[in-house]
Amino acid sequence: MSRKPLNSRVSGSSSNSLNFYSTPVPRASSFTKTKSITHNKGKSVGSALNPPVHAGPQSVEQPKQPLPDYCSNAKTKASLKATDVEANKGVTKKRTGPKKRPSLSEQLASIGNSVADLTASIKSNAGLEVDQSRLSSSSPPLLSTPSKSFSVGTLSCKYPSPVSFYADRCVYTFHHPFQSKEIMMIMRYNDMKNVELKGTNSHCGSSKLRFKITGKQLREFKGFHSGSEWVTIEFNCKSDVDRVKESVPGLR
Repeated sequence: MSRKPLNSRVSGSSSNSLNFYSTPVPRASSFTKTKSITHNKGKSVGSALNPPVHAGPQSVEQPKQPLPDYCSNAKTKASLKATDVEANKGVTKKRTGPKKRPSLSEQLASIGNSVADLTASIKSNAGLEVDQSRLSSSSPPLLSTPSKSFSVGTLSCKYPSPVSFYADRCVYTFHHPFQSKEIMMIMRYNDMKNVELKGTNSHCGSSKLRFKITGKQLREFKGFHSGSEWVTIEFNCKSDVDRVKESVPGLR
């Protein structure tokens, strides 16, 4: 019986063990790379061996946003206010009260004068006789006031007109009660005698201007006025008489 030498077995076992450990280790280059995983937009996320390199924080410049409207309006108002303050330095504003409204008597007198002027203009265009003093008078009256009634002697007028007071005369229209005519009364202050201008607030008295035209007869009032009777202008209230006294120096 033959025996194998001991060295040979030892060498055999050692060779096997050496062969086990001597197996070459695979290198990284021998592995196959996997495909990159992409999103829908095509951006590479990374691979198994090559992970994506993330960039550091970057500063992105944001576009400048315009100011809202209320901010710009506030700045504009503030600048305008400052400009107004500088422009108004040293300027004092005076408060003016409401305009004084004319009295009812003044309004009625103005309406009556307009109607009388229109009537005189129509008569003049139609070729009828009309007093030219109303048409040719360039200076405005000192005062115009409504009236309540007129009388010349024993003749009374039921349709009074406004009375216009000038510097030297008073003018009004007398509607004849029996005849269809209008008489333009131009009463000059120099011809008036025994002038009475008085007013009262009582119902018993009356506010009136009355006077006499002595030595003259009014041709339109024959049979009613002989020259010694009163010519009377009656007003509506005492305030009308007061206004005549204040505005007409020829009757003071």
